[in-house]
Amino acid sequence: MATKKSTSVGEIDESLSSARFADVNPGIVEITRQEVQAAVKVVHEAYCARPTYSSSTPLLSSKPADEDVDTGSNQPVTATPWMVCKAVLAMLSLFAWMGAMAPLMGLGVDPLAFSMLAFFLVLALIYFVAIFACIQVRIAGKPKKTDPIPLTQEIRRQRVNGLLAMSLSFLGIYIMFYGIIWGWAVIFANPQTGVWPVYKVSKALQAKINAENALPRLAACLQDAIPERNATIADISTCLTAMGIEKEYEKHAPTVLV
Repeated sequence: MATKKSTSVGEIDESLSSARFADVNPGIVEITRQEVQAAVKVVHEAYCARPTYSSSTPLLSSKPADEDVDTGSNQPVTATPWMVCKAVLAMLSLFAWMGAMAPLMGLGVDPLAFSMLAFFLVLALIYFVAIFACIQVRIAGKPKKTDPIPLTQEIRRQRVNGLLAMSLSFLGIYIMFYGIIWGWAVIFANPQTGVWPVYKVSKALQAKINAENALPRLAACLQDAIPERNATIADISTCLTAMGIEKEYEKHAPTVLV
């Protein structure tokens, strides 16, 4: 294998002062010689010079490699009071929409269990989002696994903010569904079509009849007794008597003096 011979500054001077350049102006030759010498010197210093080291600078650091770069992972992660308040607020808002139906229905504020229906709608929405995410992963493929991120103060703050935003979002969706259901129930004032007017009529009738489930039992009795025609006062009276309602007017009938 042939080796490449390096060219020195003296060889360039000899080639420039050879007989081939005898007819060239000496001034041009001198300028060319100076430029070539400067270029060769720069190349020689860049590629052939040995690196110099200072005796005061150590070649290797005395610290371990993981201490040279501060990534923030070795810093202690502490929970600030504001972060604790955010976490508590997130948990309270999460339990608010999950357990609101029990006190509302127990106190009689929500007699038709609209809160339970709103809770089931939120669960259905979560199920829909999960199914949509599975379909997207099925189409686009699983995302590539990334390296674990060290738990720093900033990462912990972002996670708490994300938990708070998610819980408040679910609470807002629950309130929205609850309001929509109530609006749908009271939008029709006709007792034949509206859910809330029918409930008020049933409650008013139940308050005047001393029997449990008065309206459903009366309707079932009339359907069984006279399925082929409409009811009369006598039919209603017969069914009410069969339901155990006493004829109070006979016991407390006024005495007629002659």
